[in-house]
Amino acid sequence: MPLPPKPPARRQRRNKRDATGARAVRPVSTLPVHHPPEARTQWLASTSRAWASFWSSDFAGLLCLDTDLFALLRLFDLRDERARMANVARKNRFLLGSKNQLVLNPAYRIISSMDTEIRALEDRFGLSPLGRLHLGVTFAAATRSLEDLHSESERLAGDPDETDPRMVFEEEDPKA
Repeated sequence: MPLPPKPPARRQRRNKRDATGARAVRPVSTLPVHHPPEARTQWLASTSRAWASFWSSDFAGLLCLDTDLFALLRLFDLRDERARMANVARKNRFLLGSKNQLVLNPAYRIISSMDTEIRALEDRFGLSPLGRLHLGVTFAAATRSLEDLHSESERLAGDPDETDPRMVFEEEDPKA
């Protein structure tokens, strides 16, 4: 069983990452504010509301519109199409098969495959708790202010007036 790490004040190498693996995240308030793209006119009202809700969340500030917009639009297109297919499938859960037997509406298979892709995109954008965990984003870390981060770094660094014992040099005796 490995020994626990030394407290930060007793470590000789202070440039090493903390053993907990915690990372400092830039506070969302310091990120550039984007002008959200308009919802597509062909989307359902529920999809348009979800789009507006996403852009008013803290996670919207973490996106790079140049690279992330296409995948984000694909996510909301899939969500919209899934909602439409679910509405149709609910009205006709069972259909007549080739031998006049009742069969489950094939739209449910398509919905299931869409759900797989939607989940993958939601995880990629951190839109689920597990997705945020995989991205290393926590609400506490994302909302901390710069002052909190600065005071914590000063606390971990120790007393600034304390001299580093490695920097004390013995003076040579001029008579020698």
